[in-house]
Amino acid sequence: MTRRRKLLFVALTAVVAGVLLFVAVEIYLRIAIPTENLAELTGRKVGPHPMSKWAQVDAFAAYRARPGDYGLNAVKRRKTVNRHGLISTPELDVAKEAGTIRVVFFGGSSTAGTGINLADEQTWPFLVAQKLREKWPDRKIEFINAALGGYTTFESLGRLWSRLRPFEPDIAVVYHGWNDIKYFHDASLTWRWRINSDGDWRFERPIKAKVIDPHPIDRFIGWSQVFTRARLLLGENTGELGGASQTSAVIDPRSVTIFRQNLQMMRDIAALLEIDLYVVKQATTITATGEKRSLADYTPLAYDGVVAAFDQIYGVMDQQFPAERIIDMTVLSGRNELFYDHVHPTPQGAEAIAVIVADHLAQHYQP
Repeated sequence: MTRRRKLLFVALTAVVAGVLLFVAVEIYLRIAIPTENLAELTGRKVGPHPMSKWAQVDAFAAYRARPGDYGLNAVKRRKTVNRHGLISTPELDVAKEAGTIRVVFFGGSSTAGTGINLADEQTWPFLVAQKLREKWPDRKIEFINAALGGYTTFESLGRLWSRLRPFEPDIAVVYHGWNDIKYFHDASLTWRWRINSDGDWRFERPIKAKVIDPHPIDRFIGWSQVFTRARLLLGENTGELGGASQTSAVIDPRSVTIFRQNLQMMRDIAALLEIDLYVVKQATTITATGEKRSLADYTPLAYDGVVAAFDQIYGVMDQQFPAERIIDMTVLSGRNELFYDHVHPTPQGAEAIAVIVADHLAQHYQP
């Protein structure tokens, strides 16, 4: 072979190898990961509500998870939803066996182990149940993870009195704060909570929401999941899909009242149902001395406003509950190695939360 032919052969081999690699990655993405539509991501086409992939409407708690596989986490461990729509919860009968202690956990994604998915056995409610079995070896311990991504005290209140009452839980642990802060800047948002602009509430209604700004090249690369994923990585996130711009640090005092009332109603319903209810002061990396991370896409409040909102939430708990019913998780706040972001715990963080919760319950709950 002449030098020219050798170079041509190498070039053709590289092109063929590149094409084969591209095809292999394209096939893998289409099989292993839910596909993304570039026209929908740029707002040029109306697409389905993103939550419709994993949620369905619930009459009492706005929405619940669809039974079955919720998905895979980063190390390919399954995350599941049982037949009752309870995430990362083993299958269990509604009727409770005599002598069984049932613990129900309320919260948002940091309790459900979503956002950045934790496998079932990595979630802190799962770990709490394990530790309680070690502390109370003569009792059967069952648990219910009644949390879900996006839940606030509104949804947990509805789930407690409607969906969870038949399970006859003995202990309730409430881990709320972060999601409730999203209405702390304007209490009027709660007047139309979970109601769409047309007055209805459903996930099947298509929405038009922009995630990244459109580009002329999109019409040529939208057919490919490889190029679409690259655009998602390289495109500037507009924050329009579920996002919010930071405005101020001013808190609407009516919002604090609403949060207080929601906790009061959960407390009173639990007392009526003879459930020992405990509230947790949620741990967060957003502290007065913490790292100033961007809050775009999370809350309309600026950083200092979120710090103040958490202080207000902790104050409500101190006012409404005796010390033995408050589990103080703020000892973990500011420890960035325990969290993926502002509130979602890593497996190490979930273990740390579980230790504190289990120790507190073992100390104060009398089986």
